[in-house]
Amino acid sequence: LAFGSYGGTGRDPMAKAIMLKLLEANPPDFRLRVEAGALFQPSATTASHAAREAIKRMFGRDLIAGYEVMRMTAERLSEADLIIVMADSVHQKNLLPPKKAFVLKPFFGLQGDIEDPFPDGTDRKTLETYRNCAAELRGLLEANFDRLIEFLRPRQRLKMRSTFGDQASTVQPRSKFDGDLALHKEQ
Repeated sequence: LAFGSYGGTGRDPMAKAIMLKLLEANPPDFRLRVEAGALFQPSATTASHAAREAIKRMFGRDLIAGYEVMRMTAERLSEADLIIVMADSVHQKNLLPPKKAFVLKPFFGLQGDIEDPFPDGTDRKTLETYRNCAAELRGLLEANFDRLIEFLRPRQRLKMRSTFGDQASTVQPRSKFDGDLALHKEQ
């Protein structure tokens, strides 16, 4: 599962952190790697200060302190079974595999985008904007967690191959979450 946005410093690292916490609380019975990154030139090398503060307030600790912004290369995108972008404007660039790339809200049957909280900052208004963005991401991911997991479930992807994607990745099933969320193509 790959989350992506323009610069890779705000919405997608927050989405990744939220998804990892949801997976920690509700581990799937298969291996799953969650990534986040910039679909264009990264706007910084780390998650924004305000994104880090929003996640820190949400979970009681800075879960994206060590996050390093990476550009989503063609190779990384080809390895993902599902690519979720934050805005239709990113999706409309026609740079993503069409059968496995979706805008977050429409993927869950809603309209609109996850608005970019950029620019970063330390003032009260900026921090509130990022907290609101994180809360919106959490609400969407929590409310649609089961649907997302079912979409990513290996046997479901095999059934949906002709509709949603190229080749389904092979995953290693497991019985409990062990902190290693690794979804990958078999080499």
